[in-house]
Amino acid sequence: MKLIFICFIFSFNSFAQNVVKWSSYYSKETSELVIVANIEEKWHLYSQYISPNAGPVATKFVFSKNKKVKIKGKPVEENVHAFYDENFGAHLAVFDDKAVFKQKNKSETKYRTEGYSDIHGMRR
Repeated sequence: MKLIFICFIFSFNSFAQNVVKWSSYYSKETSELVIVANIEEKWHLYSQYISPNAGPVATKFVFSKNKKVKIKGKPVEENVHAFYDENFGAHLAVFDDKAVFKQKNKSETKYRTEGYSDIHGMRR
């Protein structure tokens, strides 16, 4: 019984990997918050724009309300590619290696950004 329990712990830990490293910066030239996701090899990150009925969980950004900042629309994606996935029976859009998201906004003053991520990846 002890052996089964130990195997379960090791198998659970193997799935609790941090396969996406996030960074961000503000571009004064374009008034955009640029969010970059570097994705480990053999993994990918799903687009924000996949059907909720397709199966995988789409990437989602939630920005805290701030009276000094006005968010304009949803983040624009770069480096995304689409394909038909037979496992889900749907067209999916994913990022491999690196994803770039650009969020337009308007701010009258300097501000600090904070956030969190709930990342869903999948082996290719």
